[in-house]
Amino acid sequence: MDRVIGSGMMLPALCVGIVAAAPAAAQDPFGPLAPFRPGVAQASRAATCATLPDWVAFAPKGSEPVSLTIRGRISVIESGSAPAQLVLCEPGDVQVTCIATAIGDRKPGDGVVLTGLYRREGARQVVLSRCIATDPTPP
Repeated sequence: MDRVIGSGMMLPALCVGIVAAAPAAAQDPFGPLAPFRPGVAQASRAATCATLPDWVAFAPKGSEPVSLTIRGRISVIESGSAPAQLVLCEPGDVQVTCIATAIGDRKPGDGVVLTGLYRREGARQVVLSRCIATDPTPP
């Protein structure tokens, strides 16, 4: 049985429209809503820990370098030796490890935007080499 919401739209029709639109946007890994860019470049729209599993399913494949931009909170920092490593996203999620030469005075819990060359390292691990960590700007 369909439910009518405030504007008179049918709820199932609305849900189908939203679900159908999401894959269409995600299928173009270099589109305006995508966090990937060819070569070394920062995307104007970043992935998040919540959206990353969907985006990696549509990651560009091939031998050409591809950059990924992701926004989140630092969960782990390993900076005892160069290069430093910043980790975003929680264990159990797809985690991102940023291999960076400089991390500034960042600490776990800080918000950050990471951009680097994308490499998939298994089902739950993404590595960004030549990674740059920048402060997030308000959305």
